[in-house]
Amino acid sequence: MHAIKMAVIVANYSFIVSAKSIIVLGLFTVLGACSNKKEFQITIEANRTNYDTLFIQELITGRTIAKVPLDKLNRNYSFNIDEATLGSLSVIGTATTYLTIIRPGVKKTILIDSASFRTKQSTPDSLVNYLWESTNRVIAHYSNVIFAQDDSEKVKFIFDSLVQERHALMNNFKSQMTTDEFGILDYQNRARAYSFLMYYGRIIKRYSPDS
Repeated sequence: MHAIKMAVIVANYSFIVSAKSIIVLGLFTVLGACSNKKEFQITIEANRTNYDTLFIQELITGRTIAKVPLDKLNRNYSFNIDEATLGSLSVIGTATTYLTIIRPGVKKTILIDSASFRTKQSTPDSLVNYLWESTNRVIAHYSNVIFAQDDSEKVKFIFDSLVQERHALMNNFKSQMTTDEFGILDYQNRARAYSFLMYYGRIIKRYSPDS
């Protein structure tokens, strides 16, 4: 009888210890998952580079999110971020900037060579850089209309058409993006065009604010 009681006590103790172990393990798993969900991870992939440091900054505020040393190549780095935002990649010694959508829980590979740097196989990043570059190309292409002629309706039509054309292109790749990524692209599509129209109306043409 005594042996049976001892066996029951040992069995109960083993169950309690196992249960505690499971709870502790589960807690660490949850905490690890929460931590990973807030991490933005990058891998630097390069054959060689003369650059010293890669700067990752918020585009709108200019706040530096991370400084990544480039003295040791092909390494992984991670840092915490609370929400999706549009960032810029830049290095000292060049005026080149590459835009990237920074989002918690995402891993990206940054390719660096002697002439350029960019993210690898990222549809949202390719599109957001296209948005910025295409606005500049349209301004250059229609400079005679924008800066020489007094035809504000035509200028507005040019940029309205650009917004619609780019939105259609973005929709073709919508299934390859998250809701956050598409939202940032959609905002940048309109902001890049209409912020220039604001500059055109207020600075170039000196229209009144209620025009």
